[in-house]
Amino acid sequence: MKFFKTTIILAVVAAIAVFAYWYFEVKKSKEKKAKEEKEALLFEQKDVPITKIIFIRKGEKPVVVVRKVKKVKKKENGEEKVEEQPYWEITSPVKTPGDLYTLKSIADDIKHAKRVEVVWNDLSKAKEYGLDNPDFSLRFYYKDDPKERGIDFGIKTLDQKKVFVKVLGQNKIYALESSTLESLNRSLFDIRDKTIAPIKKDNVVAVTLFSAMNQFKLEKKQDGWYFSDGTKASDSRVDLYLGSLRWGDFNEVVKEKGTVQDFKNYGLDKPRLILTYHLKDGKNFVFIVGDPIKEAKTTYYYATRSTDNMIFEVKSDLVFRLDSNKFYLKDRHIFDFDFDDVNKLTVRKMGFNKFTFIKKDDKWYYEENDKEVKKSYRLDGIVRALSDAEYEETEPIKRGDPNYASTGIDSPKYEVVMYFKNGRKPIKVKVTKRNEKTMKVYISPDNGETVYLTAGYFVDNIPENIDDLMKE
Repeated sequence: MKFFKTTIILAVVAAIAVFAYWYFEVKKSKEKKAKEEKEALLFEQKDVPITKIIFIRKGEKPVVVVRKVKKVKKKENGEEKVEEQPYWEITSPVKTPGDLYTLKSIADDIKHAKRVEVVWNDLSKAKEYGLDNPDFSLRFYYKDDPKERGIDFGIKTLDQKKVFVKVLGQNKIYALESSTLESLNRSLFDIRDKTIAPIKKDNVVAVTLFSAMNQFKLEKKQDGWYFSDGTKASDSRVDLYLGSLRWGDFNEVVKEKGTVQDFKNYGLDKPRLILTYHLKDGKNFVFIVGDPIKEAKTTYYYATRSTDNMIFEVKSDLVFRLDSNKFYLKDRHIFDFDFDDVNKLTVRKMGFNKFTFIKKDDKWYYEENDKEVKKSYRLDGIVRALSDAEYEETEPIKRGDPNYASTGIDSPKYEVVMYFKNGRKPIKVKVTKRNEKTMKVYISPDNGETVYLTAGYFVDNIPENIDDLMKE
């Protein structure tokens, strides 16, 4: 027994010793690694942001960027709060907004820049490493600190994996990973905000388009967007339309500030498209598209904007999206009920039986035996498709129109009847056979008097027999 106790004690002591050794060795190793990483950093770490960066490229004017802060009002839990929101501004060689995310990334890369090795312990070899007249240098300042910090980049190693540098205020030559140079060596175009129309959606109260193909005006009212003739527009598609320009970027700057002659040279005096955002404060933002230009296999257009008269290039697909028409933007919903309004449904595929279902507590039941429908999602799919249905490609077709007979609505393939909670009159919908190439069908909610072309995916949910729905 004594031997057994001694063995246990020795085992515990050994375990403690192993743990202590492991703990202190690992801790020591981690501390050593942390110390080495800290020593490898090119610049001292400070808990304040970098507020100014200067990019100096040989043969070009230095690009100066300044970090600023603006106060923004926000509502949180019903209370209005004021937050400080940082932003970057390029102050030289032009005054223009900087790209927030790109410059934040650059500032982080500066703070965390690490040397791979010390190449030379003084600067006597600076010329050999391309550091006497560097192609690229960077200077920066921390907040509330007048001390200038910076780095000069020289030549790369033969394998291009490292670059030689010197740090301002240090008499050594270091080697860095080439990726550090690539992340910091940015042009004016790289770091500028390339957003064409930096406008908040809620500030736009009207939109006017003039082009060779389309002209319209949209106005925002309390219940949504309307064309000037009173036609209701699709709020979701208008939001996307506005977003095309608000989220769009220019691809290249041609002239920082165009002259009258420049506008003539690039076709902006006889524009292909003029899009105007009318704003809450009574001001207008105008976007103008001029001549096309082909580069390789891609077509661009020259464009300008009213905020600064800069001339820039935009991709052709943006221009095509903006040159939209009334048919695309208007509200084309066929029905005016919501998905949750329907509480009874009758469906039939011609040549098969008619089936009726009752909806109770968000579940469907077969009316004939009051059994729960196992595949309720199929009935939901029919109702949802019709509640969201919009006519496509063509205006509604009336009985007697030249192309009425080609719709096939007088020989329908399916029939759907929807009943409503509020006692509203049921809607009977005739549905034609689906075109399997376009996946579209013609439907009529008024016994064939008016016919609409719409998406026909929902017909797959109409059963031929009741077992299609009642079994898992």
